[in-house]
Amino acid sequence: MKVVPKDLDASEISVRIGANWIDIADYNKFLNEYAKANTYLYPVTRTTLGEYKIEGKYQDHSIAANQTYGTNRMSSYHIFENLLNQRDILVRDRREEDSRVWYEINTKETQLAKEKARLMKEAFKNWLWNDMGRREKYVAKYNYLFNSIRGREYDGSHQTFPGMNTSITLRKHQSNAIMRAKLGGNTLFAHEVGAGKSFEMVATVMEKKRLGLINKACVVVPKHLTLQMASEWLRLYPNAKLLVAKPEDFTKANRKRFIARCVTGDYDAVIMSFTQFERIPMSDEYREQFMQKELHDIMSAISEAGTKDKTSVKALERQKKNIEERLEKLLSSPKDSSLCFEKLGFDYLVCDEAHNYKNCFVSTKMSNVAGVQTTAAQKSEDMLMKTQYLNNKYGCNNILFATGTPISNSMVEFYVMQRYLRPDLLEKAGLQNFDDWASTFGEVVSQLEIKPAGNGFQMKNRFSKFVNIPELMQMYKEFADIQTADMLKLPVPKIETGKPIVVTSKPDERQKAYMKELATRSETIHSGTVDPRQDNMLKITHEARLLGLDTRCIFKDAQPAPDSKVMKLIDNLEKN
Repeated sequence: MKVVPKDLDASEISVRIGANWIDIADYNKFLNEYAKANTYLYPVTRTTLGEYKIEGKYQDHSIAANQTYGTNRMSSYHIFENLLNQRDILVRDRREEDSRVWYEINTKETQLAKEKARLMKEAFKNWLWNDMGRREKYVAKYNYLFNSIRGREYDGSHQTFPGMNTSITLRKHQSNAIMRAKLGGNTLFAHEVGAGKSFEMVATVMEKKRLGLINKACVVVPKHLTLQMASEWLRLYPNAKLLVAKPEDFTKANRKRFIARCVTGDYDAVIMSFTQFERIPMSDEYREQFMQKELHDIMSAISEAGTKDKTSVKALERQKKNIEERLEKLLSSPKDSSLCFEKLGFDYLVCDEAHNYKNCFVSTKMSNVAGVQTTAAQKSEDMLMKTQYLNNKYGCNNILFATGTPISNSMVEFYVMQRYLRPDLLEKAGLQNFDDWASTFGEVVSQLEIKPAGNGFQMKNRFSKFVNIPELMQMYKEFADIQTADMLKLPVPKIETGKPIVVTSKPDERQKAYMKELATRSETIHSGTVDPRQDNMLKITHEARLLGLDTRCIFKDAQPAPDSKVMKLIDNLEKN
């Protein structure tokens, strides 16, 4: 019994409105008891895609709904529905001018509604745990779903690595990581830069091949590292059989020859770049099946939403149209059945610098939340198809990712990596939908941020706060082997001064003037009156970076400024 995780108490569990492990009946009961809502006529329901609905939320005109627990612009039903779906509380006013219609945020009414929402959230936390029967029910349910994993510890010290270069000795953390990848299913090497991930990946592939666990590995690395990876591989295993894909192998004339070498050659691994990997798609049949499933799910959601919820239907219709266009393009394109991932004989996928595929589309009800990717990146969708194919065929055992930056910009990357590598864990916990995962482990935070143009501040909703961290990490560490610089204590040179030297550079008058121009362009873009092909935020931020470096990057006729970053760099080089 010592290996069984200790049960958490209610005080150790962070619960929010919208958590999918809370029963619909209890959401209805809370709304009835707290806000005096008529949940018999206007009940809370949940769709198959995980969206919460309150039919008739605008029909109750009681004082309780529109004053006591809501506002005259946003009723308690509407506030509660937004909280259930992790949507921001916003009240907008309709504006019209010259046949143009737009909506502006009403700051005063929005603040009133947000205060009602804050009180509702606090009341729900107290209400859920106040009843002893309900408390015991949900404490037991949470422990069963999220606190039932005991991480396995891997000791690779006894491994001998037949065929490895005897002059090379792996560090302890490398041996343990290889042991984990051999026996622990799909794995993510989340190791600090310099930890030796290349040797870990090489040894893992060779060991799994020696043990008969795999036949042929597809190893994907950045373009500039393909030859370096092959060199490192042969340095560690001099007798390894490798095929390194070259750019000319993917031309029409050489494609069949490359496929024949892949399929018939007894290679330990085939090494290719990201670009080459993305040029080997899944078969048309598999891609069509993948998109048809997405289309079926959206059609079901539209049918379930009906005609009353126009906002949700409109968003779903946009997704439906996008998938139909991609599907039509696929079906009408010339068929090339010779080059597809399934036919190349790969049964193990190794991806270095896996953060290259972090921006994967997630289906979500959240709107205007920074850090939540709601547009599909083609390369990430391609990776999702391939990982799903391997997971379905081999049972979450034949994928290895490696990166020094598993999370760099957004908490969504946590979910995306788990979706690639261990979707079975998400399914067991009932967190297949991103919104369900987000309501259990994350929180949207509203905070003041500097505008992209640097000319003031703006309120920004960002998915940036973790809750229930121990349970999240238990699930994450089931596939992630984490090694930080503090854990490794790698032999790196010390900074002579003990800490980085900050060199400040003041902008000149021309830089200040152009920054004001960039700020004006930014405001115009956000107003929606500019064609993105003419001007956009990506262009503005690029110009701002160049401007910050040196005025001459923007203005060719500018004179060298003694205080520019480039000139200060030159001064430091001369001194040292």
